[in-house]
Amino acid sequence: MLTTFLATILAGCAIKPAEKVTVYKTRGVIQCESQGMSLVQSELQLTGVGVKIIDSQCAVLDGRVFASVCGAETGDIVLHTIDRRHEKLAGAMGYRNVLQLKTPDTPEGFQPVECQ
Repeated sequence: MLTTFLATILAGCAIKPAEKVTVYKTRGVIQCESQGMSLVQSELQLTGVGVKIIDSQCAVLDGRVFASVCGAETGDIVLHTIDRRHEKLAGAMGYRNVLQLKTPDTPEGFQPVECQ
């Protein structure tokens, strides 16, 4: 009886897993001029201010056209899945929630690509 009672009480104290959110930021690639920010550099920006990164990947914006000409930007972005509690901190560093990328024509808003 006591065992059942304790098990019931302890079950209510279980630690919840962290809620996650995925944020993105442009890599700042300029055609013919700059390779922009690497995935590692982006991770260091976030971890340097205390953001815990769960997962990271490179991607390109979907459903947008970018001119293929020297000096023009590209749609290259970095994505990081982080603890939702750190979303505002990441936002202060220029990262935005990937939900902002979704449109009726682009359900994800991005396409994952291999990091270069």
